[in-house]
Amino acid sequence: MKKYFLFIEMDLFVVCRIILIHITILQSAAPKARIRFRNESVKVFIQKEKEIMECMENEYLKVEISGHGAELSRIYDKKKQHEVIWCADPAYWNRHAPVLFPFVGKVTNGAYRYQKESYPMGQHGFARDMEFTLQDRGNDFITFVLQANEQTRKVYPFDFTLSVTHRLKENCVTVEW
Repeated sequence: MKKYFLFIEMDLFVVCRIILIHITILQSAAPKARIRFRNESVKVFIQKEKEIMECMENEYLKVEISGHGAELSRIYDKKKQHEVIWCADPAYWNRHAPVLFPFVGKVTNGAYRYQKESYPMGQHGFARDMEFTLQDRGNDFITFVLQANEQTRKVYPFDFTLSVTHRLKENCVTVEW
């Protein structure tokens, strides 16, 4: 998912006019995208239509988890009124808190061996670049699942189920996998 950011410090009238101009430009570049505003700061996000973004919140925090990679994408502290997690500015690093599976780091020469077979593997594995399925959700938790399939077996010849649960309790978010 590509995100386009617009950070402006001006009076509200000028900001609104600039945002509308940028929305027009971004919509013409990505006509099937949807636009979402965040009230806490001036940001414009373009998201692909098929991306799943699940949200949960309580009196302390608002949390968003993307179905793409089951990635924790946003933690907003309501009491302090600020973003807690990295904004994924593509000019520097376009991720927030990726799930690293089945490897953390790089494998030697971009491949590993298992039972005399060589398998290609990118840095930090493949889970962070795959669509997860929403398995379950409640007021204070969201669970995404990735299961072995034809695509994953080409690079990881094992059956697996990777379950990632994000839990919200008071002013704390925990991740279980």
